[in-house]
Amino acid sequence: MMPMEEPRWLVTTVVRGEWTIATAKAAATKRGCRFEGDKAVKGPAHLRHIYEGLVQNVAAIKKLAAEWENKGHLWRARRSTEYADVAISNLHAADAHLIQLLPSRLLKGEIPRVLSIVRDYLPPDDERRRRLKEKFSGRTKVRCLTGTDRTQISSALRGAYVANGYERGRVRTFYSILLRTSLTLLAIALVLAVLNIVVGPTMLTCFDAAGTRPVCPLGADENRYDVLLIEFVGGSAAMIGAVQTISRMQRIEDPYALHVAQALIKVSLGTLTAVFGLLLIYTLPRVIITDSWNILAAATVFGYGQELFTHFVDKKADALRRAALPRAATQLPSEGSDPPRGQT
Repeated sequence: MMPMEEPRWLVTTVVRGEWTIATAKAAATKRGCRFEGDKAVKGPAHLRHIYEGLVQNVAAIKKLAAEWENKGHLWRARRSTEYADVAISNLHAADAHLIQLLPSRLLKGEIPRVLSIVRDYLPPDDERRRRLKEKFSGRTKVRCLTGTDRTQISSALRGAYVANGYERGRVRTFYSILLRTSLTLLAIALVLAVLNIVVGPTMLTCFDAAGTRPVCPLGADENRYDVLLIEFVGGSAAMIGAVQTISRMQRIEDPYALHVAQALIKVSLGTLTAVFGLLLIYTLPRVIITDSWNILAAATVFGYGQELFTHFVDKKADALRRAALPRAATQLPSEGSDPPRGQT
C-alpha cells in the first residue's frame, strides 16, 4: 500500500494501472489467449503483442512510483510535474491498448467513454472525431463491431491522448516559467532587504511628515529592517489574492499544481510592488504621511495591487488548465445534479 503522502495523481495511475492489467487479462482470455502468470503464452500473436505493450506501460508506472518513494522531498517538489506527465502518459497508452483487447460486447460499453475523451481533446473539425461521432453518436443501435470500427475507435482514442499530451506539455512549461519567475522575484526582494540590513538604514521607505520630521515604518527614525517589514506586509497582502486563486481550484484535479505556482508568483510580486509603490508615493507631492500606520496601509494596498498584473497570468493558467483537463473536471455541476465524473 502506498503511503498517504503520495500525490493523488501517482496513487490514481498505479491503481488504474492494476485495474487495466486485470481487465486486459480477462479480455484477452475471452479472445483466445492463455496465460502463465501475467505473461500471455498462447493465442493470436497481435493480441499477445498488445497485451505485452499494456503490461510494459503499467510496469513503467510502478517503477516510477518506486523511484518516487525513495527520493527526498526537495527532489519530489522539483520533479513533480515531470513525473506526473510520465505517469499519466503511460496510463493513457495502457488504456489505448486495452481498447484493442476488449471483446466486441465489452467494447460497445466503452464507446460512450471514448466519445467523451475524444470530444474533450480533439478539435471539432478532426476527421477521426467526426467519423466516430457519425458512427456511434446517432440513434441507430450498433449491433456488431467490425475490424474497421475497432480501428477507428482505437485511432481516435490515441489521437485524443496525443492531443492531451501536447496540452499537458504546455501546462508543464507554463508551470516551470511561473516557478522560475517567482524565485527570481523573491531573490530580488531578498537582495533589497539584505542590502538595507548590511549597508545600514536608509530613507528608502521613510517620508517627510509635512516638512517637519521623518516618518518610517518602524518609527520616527530610519531602521535597517524597514525594507524587510514593507516586503513582509506586501507579501502578506498578496497572500489574500493567492488564497482566492487556490480556492477556485478546489473542484479541479490538477496534477501539475499550477495553482500553487500562481499563488507563489502573487506573493513574490507583492513584496516588490509594496516597496516600489512606496517609492512612487515619493513623486506625489500632495500625499502626506503622518505616522507609521499610513506607510503600512499603503504597503498593504500596493502588495495586493499585484493582482493588476497577475490577473493576466491567472487567465492564461485557467485557459491552459481547461485545455489539458477533461471538461467534466473544469465545470461545476448544476444545482441538483450529480457531480461530474472526470477521467484520470
